[in-house]
Amino acid sequence: MKWHLAWIMALAFGSPAFGHFVYIVPDANGREVQVVFSEIPVADEKVAVDKIAGTQLFAIDAAGNQTRLKAEKFEHFLSAKLPTDSALVIAGVTQYGVANSKHTGNIPVHIKYFSKAVLGDPARASKLRLGNTVPLEVVPVVREGKLEFVALSGGKPVAEADCVVKSPGDDKGERTKTTADGQVPGRFDKPGRYGVWVRTVDLSPGSVAGTAYDKTHIYATLVVDFPVR
Repeated sequence: MKWHLAWIMALAFGSPAFGHFVYIVPDANGREVQVVFSEIPVADEKVAVDKIAGTQLFAIDAAGNQTRLKAEKFEHFLSAKLPTDSALVIAGVTQYGVANSKHTGNIPVHIKYFSKAVLGDPARASKLRLGNTVPLEVVPVVREGKLEFVALSGGKPVAEADCVVKSPGDDKGERTKTTADGQVPGRFDKPGRYGVWVRTVDLSPGSVAGTAYDKTHIYATLVVDFPVR
């Protein structure tokens, strides 16, 4: 399996922490994906995947048909082989549970991840939306030869959501907010792999498996490779 060396080097030499996120990472041939819990779209060898081992994965073709994927658990990632070459998008649902750390402001927070990866040219996957099947998603848009990202919930734009784009050569990214039309700030033309996350917050308290939480953080992530144009 071939994975992007630039991301591996970035992780090896460290990067400022925004916290860890669930990313779906395609291999170079588009025949297998890894599910990682990391700051960037590459497996973090310091982090076990026990908390995300229950991630459900689906392959989605151009017609919107979904195929459930079986993931194999390794120490630092989950791995799933793709059954056909027709998939355009791989989507994942991770019920992380309740966390209480510096990344949650030292309060109990219920965390959910809705991850997605585009296989091949993002222009082909721009119109493939998950819609009401997930509460939040990031969609790639190719316009005038540049790559953009939009946050949607039920097909509608999500404004004022926290977001970060980690572009090729920049494993940190800049933390910003989505615009009124759900746009993640920035238009990108550098070829390579992009990792994006967007977060919304539900302030309703509750409990999961007997553990109380003050609010819910909902994360959507996207991994996409932008080709040379």
